[in-house]
Amino acid sequence: MKKSIHIGIIGAGWMGKIHSEAYRRIPITFDLGGAEVRLRYAADVEPALVKDLVKRYGYEQWTTDWRQVIEDKKVDLVDICVPNFLHKEIVIEAARAGKHVLCEKPLSNSPSDSREMINEVRRAGVKHRIDFNYRKVPAISYVKSLVESGDLGRPSFYRAFIGQDWGFKAGAANTWRFEASQSGGGSLVTMGSHVIDIGRYLLGDITEVMATSWTEPQRAKGPQFVDDAMILSLKFESGAIGTVISNWLAHGRKHHFEFEVNSEKASVLFNTERLNELEAAFGSDEEAKQGFRTVYIGQPHPYGDSFELKTGMGIGIKESFLIQFYEFVRCILEDSPSSPDFYDGWFVDEVIEKAYRSVRSGQWEKIGKWNEP
Repeated sequence: MKKSIHIGIIGAGWMGKIHSEAYRRIPITFDLGGAEVRLRYAADVEPALVKDLVKRYGYEQWTTDWRQVIEDKKVDLVDICVPNFLHKEIVIEAARAGKHVLCEKPLSNSPSDSREMINEVRRAGVKHRIDFNYRKVPAISYVKSLVESGDLGRPSFYRAFIGQDWGFKAGAANTWRFEASQSGGGSLVTMGSHVIDIGRYLLGDITEVMATSWTEPQRAKGPQFVDDAMILSLKFESGAIGTVISNWLAHGRKHHFEFEVNSEKASVLFNTERLNELEAAFGSDEEAKQGFRTVYIGQPHPYGDSFELKTGMGIGIKESFLIQFYEFVRCILEDSPSSPDFYDGWFVDEVIEKAYRSVRSGQWEKIGKWNEP
């Protein structure tokens, strides 16, 4: 398995930097069997941003025209880190050029657009991945293993909250994330998409959603206003139920993603502010010892041998991107299945669209079926 994977990245902002660092770290963290990861081409409409990316991470070429990245014959993988409304066109052009594609979430601004994107990548026969990086957080991967092994028993309830305060920051409301035509929605799209995906990842497909939203009154007067906070009630195919709350006007919350899964035999509680810990409570404990206990995530857990750290030392959120991109590069090299892929992105887009429809209808809305995984 000796080959070079040449990366072309479109978007040199915050996410572009995080992605580029992750690609740089792959060869020194994981064994690729002699294969190389090379940073080939970077693009951004802002010359200063893309020049800085090249200087920091060593891309061979740069441009302000994303099409040049796709046209470059050496580029194998196109990584898309641009605003949501631009995803569809770039994905389709990349797939038609035979490039493997990694796209930041959400996949697009509508499930119908996401369907088109999936049809294009499948028709082209290229690998595709949506960057739901929280699936690769070791603590969350461990919860997934507990569900699959039956150690938790049958899950019955998923409670999740994601809160940040950045909506209060000066100028935030003037960015593209607060324009519905560009972002596709507000806190639910930007933050809640991760929370919906983790609920589905752990408990299975969602069948119905009911939602309510809130927007700061002054902003709600504009024609393109988006939700500042959302509350979703979920029904899962398994019979489980859940709630998802997103809010980017939460003082004191810098990046707080917390979820709890209640199951037949146990409950688990996770919070990104304590990324390397998991709280677990087992019903089989004798009564005097029942309650949540802290499990330190480290060497015995998923990816525990990858970072040369003792349990208790801990990793950061950037490592979830590193794991995600390593696994995708390996999928390309080995021609193996990719997960999470664009279908997973479509499913979350479908839940989001039906959540917004529920806000308008005041009723439960059924989640559509693709009928193929």
